[in-house]
Amino acid sequence: QEVADLLSGNKLNFSMFNWIREVRSWKSRFTDCQFIWCHRNSNTPADILAKHQIPLNSSFHFHSLV
Repeated sequence: QEVADLLSGNKLNFSMFNWIREVRSWKSRFTDCQFIWCHRNSNTPADILAKHQIPLNSSFHFHSLV
């Protein structure tokens, strides 16, 4: 919820300023993008991704279907 507030401009956190600026820069590349917080019970795919660990020998992990 805090991240959604930071990205929408409702809260400020100077220690995350560069990270937020980067996310907002990427947001501007899309025609429509919203940051909305919802509880994990309402968003099963996000809950699965949040709990999933990236393998130690990889810098990313591709999900073809969540």
